[in-house]
Amino acid sequence: MKSFYFSLLLLLGLGGQFDSTIIFRSHGYDYLISDLPQGYKYYLVISGDCSTIIFEYEDSSQVYISSNHKYSPNIQNILSAPPDEKKDFRINWYLNMAQYEEFVLSTDKDSATNYFLNSPYRNGDFTMREFFSIGSDTIDLCEKSEDGKYWRDIITPDGYCYGYLNVDESSRQHFDKAISTVTRASKIENFSGHIYSDQ
Repeated sequence: MKSFYFSLLLLLGLGGQFDSTIIFRSHGYDYLISDLPQGYKYYLVISGDCSTIIFEYEDSSQVYISSNHKYSPNIQNILSAPPDEKKDFRINWYLNMAQYEEFVLSTDKDSATNYFLNSPYRNGDFTMREFFSIGSDTIDLCEKSEDGKYWRDIITPDGYCYGYLNVDESSRQHFDKAISTVTRASKIENFSGHIYSDQ
């Protein structure tokens, strides 16, 4: 198992109710989020080729952005959610992408892609070609956990994910609004707001 190291960096929101645009800089990209409720601490979780920024509040609710879908802080919620076609597809997508990525590492990328797309192997009712085509869409999962708190996990076609967990129903609209602003871009020059970096 890859070693984890945690860098705990504290930041208290100042003035107003929401922070304007914030940038998380990781692996050559800038991840932007706006309208984030203030009063959070933030910390970075770094493992191998993945970095995740987590904004955590006193009531244990969290907002996160992860540069790699395989390390979503919501993975346990996803696995324990009630059976659902979309959830099952998401889990299988995780597993097959991991298999695909491992195969790519050991052979030529074009050959690996061609092999998978033309493979007779099926994922449920889908051929691998159909499976990867569907996997190119954004997958958005949202559920209520056993303790009555809400979680949401969104994975993009680019492979990064973001979302929230441990959110009370009364605060849910604020967290939905914040994560609706998440975007990824090439490095932004001359940005004057907060930049948090894993570098």
